[in-house]
Amino acid sequence: VEKPMAVTVEECEAMIDACRSAGVQLTVNKVTRFRESPGTAKRLLDEGAIGDLRMVRVTSSVVGYLPDDHGWAKNPGEGGAWLDMGVHLFDALRWFTQSDVDVVFARIRDFGGLAHLRRSGMAELVMSNGVIAQVWISMEMPAPGIGSQSQWTLVGSEGIIESDSYGKVRLGKGDSWEQVFEMPPFGLNADVYSPIRLNAFAAQVQDFAEGIRDGRPPAIPG
Repeated sequence: VEKPMAVTVEECEAMIDACRSAGVQLTVNKVTRFRESPGTAKRLLDEGAIGDLRMVRVTSSVVGYLPDDHGWAKNPGEGGAWLDMGVHLFDALRWFTQSDVDVVFARIRDFGGLAHLRRSGMAELVMSNGVIAQVWISMEMPAPGIGSQSQWTLVGSEGIIESDSYGKVRLGKGDSWEQVFEMPPFGLNADVYSPIRLNAFAAQVQDFAEGIRDGRPPAIPG
């Protein structure tokens, strides 16, 4: 299924129960985990490149929300922009930290006066393993904005990883920064069918197909 999976916990649980009863697999589109830049950052984390992870900051800066032809996104029943982008970022936060959220404080609003769109918000979180995190999403940034819609700073006991999910991954240690990876450029909104963009979707579908074939849960179950 696409994201958001649903807009209430009860709806999500009903979907999980239905699939379990039918004996079929369920996965949710969370392609951030399958993009090469976040994947590179996760590999560096898992290899201990920055020691113990302590703090995370993610910024999602978008100049203007989706156009009107994306009618579903502006439907009040869909949860608004905060949920639209937030499901990716909060999922990736749990993936990077290998932990669930223990405490969260957030404020969400819409500066354009369309409260149901929920285009801006900030959250402070404490993960159950002690990592502290900040999530800042705004889809009503003035031009030129402050970067892409998925920018990560991962601070460890021995170094820092900076990862743009659509660009560069840098490792900071000692007195210098090293560029570890860079995704080839493409027009994020202008070229939605770019193979560079769709590679992550293909990778998640491939994982789902292999899970069905091998009788195992997908990488991202319900």
